[in-house]
Amino acid sequence: MIINSGKNILKTGCIILAGCIVLSASGCSQIAKIVNKSSSDDKKLEDIMENKKCGDNAEYTLDSSGTLTVSGSGEIYDADDYLHGWAFHKDEIKKIVIESGITSVGDGAFGDCNVEELVLPDTVTHIGDFAFTGCDRLKSADIPKAVKYIGVECFMNCETLESVNIQGSIERTPSGAFKNCLKIKSVKIPDTVKSIGANAFFSCYELSELNVPPKLEKIEESAFYYCTSLKTFDLPDTVFELGEMVFNSCKSLKRINIPSKIQSLGTSAFIGCLALESVKLEEGLKSIGDGAFSSCTAVKEITVPSSVTVIESGAFGKWTAEQTIIVKGKSSAPSEWASEWSGNAKVIWN
Repeated sequence: MIINSGKNILKTGCIILAGCIVLSASGCSQIAKIVNKSSSDDKKLEDIMENKKCGDNAEYTLDSSGTLTVSGSGEIYDADDYLHGWAFHKDEIKKIVIESGITSVGDGAFGDCNVEELVLPDTVTHIGDFAFTGCDRLKSADIPKAVKYIGVECFMNCETLESVNIQGSIERTPSGAFKNCLKIKSVKIPDTVKSIGANAFFSCYELSELNVPPKLEKIEESAFYYCTSLKTFDLPDTVFELGEMVFNSCKSLKRINIPSKIQSLGTSAFIGCLALESVKLEEGLKSIGDGAFSSCTAVKEITVPSSVTVIESGAFGKWTAEQTIIVKGKSSAPSEWASEWSGNAKVIWN
């Protein structure tokens, strides 16, 4: 696409970049800055489109087939600090090839591109926040071994993304990393991961294959909210924290174990897990949050450990008379337990 008029460049650039969720993530904020200046800045937009520089020592080319190639060394600039020339050609980009020598992909660098294929080199160690947000035609992502950091919401809203293989030695799956990746079926998480961030897999409806890292310690709120195809999730003994709504509406989840290091189950942690049949709560658990197991009507029986001192309202809400709750070490409900904690389930004091 060749545009001669500075005025048309400005108009077209804004149309292509319109609708960004996070302006700084895709360069829209840079266009806004120029729009608010005098018409003499039209020349600046022309220069940006012609300038192939995308890092101190990095340049790009975009060929007629839609392949964007970044070569050189070092980092690719953050989009909120530097408006990349390819921002005006997002619809034309079908493939991104980052060549060996590049070490860092900047924040928002490729947000909202029409890319279908992504090639990352073994030299990349850092993938920034929002780096590939909204690349809704991307099918797969292979994260190289050298990667030590993946930014928040880096693949959010990649609606056709089906598989991800993270080979790098990251310690955290970041917040919102794969949020709204509606078609993602499998994710390979490295054994080095110790925490899964909030909303990391929110609304990954087709996610059915996920390896659980053996040293996992923490899963934050809503991490697997609406993962409706997830059937099993075996928590290692190292896990000590589960956030609120962590498995909310995982309607295919059949079993879950709660390790002894977990002292509290957050609000609505397993609400709406309609297929859940087996739940094992370990001694050491102290509180069960509001609605934690509400609507888990496939569970036949659950045992509440003697260590539990607090159960909040509706923890077992909508349980029926065909379900049984066995309470260890108590003859009646302590005063700290909400009056409507057990639904209509049969309660056996043991």
